[in-house]
Amino acid sequence: MSKNHLFGWRWIGLSVLVALCTGLYFLLQTSTSVHASLNGRIGFSGNPATNGGATCTACHAAGAPVPEVVLQGPATVTVGSTNLYTLTIIGGPGQTAGLNISTSNNRGTLSPTGPDMQTFLNELTHSAPKPFNGSQAVFTFAWTAPSFNDTVILYGAGNSSDGQQSLTGDGIGATSLTIEVTGGESGPPTASPAPPPATLGLSRIAGGLVQPTNITHAGDSRLFVTEKEGRIRIIEDGALLPTPFLNISGRVTSGSGNAETGLLGLAFHPNYATNGFFYVNYTVSSPLRTRISRFSVTAGNANSADPNSELVLLEFSQPASNHNGGQLHFGADGYLYIASGDGGGSGDPSNYGQNNNVLLGKILRIDVDSTTGNGPDCDISGSANYRIPPGNPFANGEGGPCDEIWATGLRNPWRFSFDRLTRDLWIADVGQNRFEEINFVPASSRGGENYGWRCYEGVTAFNTTGCQPASSYVAPIHVFDRSQGDCSITGGYVYRGAAYPSLNGHYFYSDFCNKTIRSISGAPADAVVTVWITGGGGSNPSTFGEDRDGELYVGYFSGEIYRITGAGVPGTSTPTPTVTQTATSIPTDTPTFTATPTATPPPPDTATPTPTATATNTATPLPTPTATPTGAIVRAETVIAEPDQPFSGRVTVGVINVPGGTPLGAVTVEVAYDPTQLSVVGCGPAADNRFDSVLCNAGETGVVRISALSTAGITGDAVIAQLELQSQGAEVTVALLVLTVTTFVDTNANPMVFSPQNGAVVFRCRSGDVDCDGAVAPRDALFIIQYEQGRRPASDTIPPPRGFLYLAACDLDGDQICTPEDARLILQCEIGVQNGFCDGGD
Repeated sequence: MSKNHLFGWRWIGLSVLVALCTGLYFLLQTSTSVHASLNGRIGFSGNPATNGGATCTACHAAGAPVPEVVLQGPATVTVGSTNLYTLTIIGGPGQTAGLNISTSNNRGTLSPTGPDMQTFLNELTHSAPKPFNGSQAVFTFAWTAPSFNDTVILYGAGNSSDGQQSLTGDGIGATSLTIEVTGGESGPPTASPAPPPATLGLSRIAGGLVQPTNITHAGDSRLFVTEKEGRIRIIEDGALLPTPFLNISGRVTSGSGNAETGLLGLAFHPNYATNGFFYVNYTVSSPLRTRISRFSVTAGNANSADPNSELVLLEFSQPASNHNGGQLHFGADGYLYIASGDGGGSGDPSNYGQNNNVLLGKILRIDVDSTTGNGPDCDISGSANYRIPPGNPFANGEGGPCDEIWATGLRNPWRFSFDRLTRDLWIADVGQNRFEEINFVPASSRGGENYGWRCYEGVTAFNTTGCQPASSYVAPIHVFDRSQGDCSITGGYVYRGAAYPSLNGHYFYSDFCNKTIRSISGAPADAVVTVWITGGGGSNPSTFGEDRDGELYVGYFSGEIYRITGAGVPGTSTPTPTVTQTATSIPTDTPTFTATPTATPPPPDTATPTPTATATNTATPLPTPTATPTGAIVRAETVIAEPDQPFSGRVTVGVINVPGGTPLGAVTVEVAYDPTQLSVVGCGPAADNRFDSVLCNAGETGVVRISALSTAGITGDAVIAQLELQSQGAEVTVALLVLTVTTFVDTNANPMVFSPQNGAVVFRCRSGDVDCDGAVAPRDALFIIQYEQGRRPASDTIPPPRGFLYLAACDLDGDQICTPEDARLILQCEIGVQNGFCDGGD
């Protein structure tokens, strides 16, 4: 779930505010995983128009040293201009910082210039606690003045925390800056009445659950809810039954707080009414792995399952505790579909999403009923309790690509579902740093789609090392960035109930950090996104659910289940962006228009119609990246290291080719790395630094965040920062440095064209290791023989493309060519026959 708190509500009465803070404090005392304002809040900037001028002290207890908060920037600006400002927090406990910024009368447009802030309802707040740099923390942002003359007050509140992520031990300061907007023809316009809000009803049906992860039904009126710790609860006739349907918490590795392990999926067999079978997806330890098991209902007690009836079907290893996917669904074909994440780690460091020899980063499909045909291929449980559907796209028997795979190239599919009417498949995939995506799979699909991760995040290039042409991947039907406080998509269902006809055909989804409920209608040909305003609801939407009749539910990590109860005025509807960006672009806001509901479906008991031609359209392929970057390039250096030797060295992050006519004003870049390969021991400006200020945040494992600001502007080439890296070099071929540029603007805060260029610490492959996997083995001898026979391509690049032989590691006998004699030397070492290579080459 890798998900945290949503922002505060903007308009809160005093009594509600007190209750909110009290509730937050209680949660902090009962669960170490709940963080106060971890992802920021709005409405607490000191602005008199919101919450009576309250600041962060409304929730944070007094007593800690109060920091100095300073707002800096132009005090006189022209109408419509965009200018850079800074809010600096000085002193106080001084471990991490947060903020909230707003303007009087909501004037102008506030915009973040880096990943340390985000916009919500035209206020700025921090996106995560920002470590202090020395005695201060600096946030840089942009403000675009309104198109009329006005006096605007910028309000800012800053939190200097003790780093404990609680409501005590933090110091709060506030300030304001008055800005005169001049050069316009007149003053502020007369205010117009606010339009009626767009609403979607939510009706609370249950509370008191513990971190719900899945909601489903068993073909009757009951709802079954999985709790992350390992329990399945029943909601019957609007009441949560006290006794769990199943409790396997002693077997489940759930981790604490917001850990992504646990009981993650539940599906009832299509013939559950007669066979009593249901299936669960959960994580177990020693070693950490995903397990898919079948259980049975207890004979004579429909509200109780037999914990001793477990039949393990499938297991696969989990390299890390995050990105486990977990959803289970039976398709109309009777097969069980399973979602798996990429195994965790920042940026899919092992590229499991594109590796079809593992089950990670995939949608899997297995046959749980048949006893004939090919058995398991990549299962590590040894159970042989399922079969491979003969139509699976990689079904070829043992060895090679995993036969269980149905689709590939996913990061962390957090909830997928089938449209019960059309049988289309919807997959919500959590992004890395910038984009969330939704993938649409028509019912006519025969599988084998590759959705592009880690080559692409959304439709933007992420790490294209070893990737195919962009047209080889299937683009999402909808992508959205995290500018509105989103952090981790929570996918839902297409509404096909009978109670609210206007919602028919809407696919509902939300986000763990931004609980706004959204929907897509008219897919795939004329997809329209609708943003709904809802009253009520819990905190952190973690799952959606569907009952027997097609009515939909939202589950919140805070323990509540709500039913969607219909719509009022249509919400803000925007057409889904057409996927035409270049590989480095960011989706832009799209024009607004009103969604048109689709027709009411036939009653649930009617025959399922054959999908129409519209439903069988395939998603638009990703655009082909530009071969030669134009404009400025933000790049990390690539350095070469010796194999099997500890590495310690410096890598620069810089910018080149900045045009002379548009000087660079601010840049913010994230450098992601694999912490199992590298460690960052230092980060700072270069000795010949040309920027006015450079801030490095290397405190977060797996990523370094760098921000640089120049008031005069930078042209040409410049070093942004230098990283001091260390590595043990054990069985590492290449340690990637993956860049994500979140701000690249000129001195007037206008976006500039740029291309990112990743770097790496590249370890030469040792002699004999021609496949560059870190070990010399018979596989390398096979590569050499196949190369000599013309059946294996070769490469001089490090690392070589997947399946290529690395020529520089092949010559073991010193004859300057790669021949079967070199393969013979490798095989002799394997069987104990000594030679010169065995003595010194391995």
